[in-house]
Amino acid sequence: MTQSLAEYRADHAVHHASLTMDDDPDQKDLGRLGIVPGLPRQEYPRRLVRALVSPRLIAHTVARRISRNFAPRRRPLRTACFAGFQALLLLFAVGWSLRVDGPAPLIAWAVSWALPLTIGHHMSMVLYALGLHAWFKESEEPGWSGYAEKTGARFFVDRTPDPAPWTPTHLRAWARWWIRFMFWHLVVGRFFVIGLTDNGCHDAHHADPAGRRFDWANAAYARADMLDGSPLARAHFWHTWTLGEAIAQNFDQLAQEARGGVR
Repeated sequence: MTQSLAEYRADHAVHHASLTMDDDPDQKDLGRLGIVPGLPRQEYPRRLVRALVSPRLIAHTVARRISRNFAPRRRPLRTACFAGFQALLLLFAVGWSLRVDGPAPLIAWAVSWALPLTIGHHMSMVLYALGLHAWFKESEEPGWSGYAEKTGARFFVDRTPDPAPWTPTHLRAWARWWIRFMFWHLVVGRFFVIGLTDNGCHDAHHADPAGRRFDWANAAYARADMLDGSPLARAHFWHTWTLGEAIAQNFDQLAQEARGGVR
């Protein structure tokens, strides 16, 4: 959530090697947010709300992000350029506010720049991480089969309505599907949570992290090709529909995991 690119690459290798185990750095971050196994199922939505809006947790994320990415000793030229750009934006907003004798320019700066980089980034990464894996899962399956149980694909869309004659009820179902797709799933799931990445097909990424067969730029088609060409993938790949279903399934799984059994 807060690392530089170099630090992320190093931690991501550990994440792949120690997926959902004690050494998994991504899982450690979820634990710091209070998302841990063995709680009553009804407790997890409350933990999620707290993780999203807690001023302490948001401030911690912002402080870590600044300290990791805004340190002059790391990349002084990039740091100086970023600081200068931010200062110019803020000065422009302040000057314009004084000129028009109102806070509108400062509000525009906060809404379009400051809030997305702070609160927006924190919320996005919490929602992004929660449905990403079956966190804290202890698989009884050996080898790749057990590894594959821990990651599924996330399709940020509703299931399509059942095929049926074109009745008014069926037309309403399709209209609702398109409205939710355009104004909910596309905006929240794609733009706010995972962006234009391969993370909707995250199981294929973990099956082929080097990208020898998995073409992340065409992730949906590449995953389908992997399913067609691999009996192992057909046997073990799984998926969820909608962001809510991915998170709810994770909560169900976390509630079933014994706290003492976490490795």
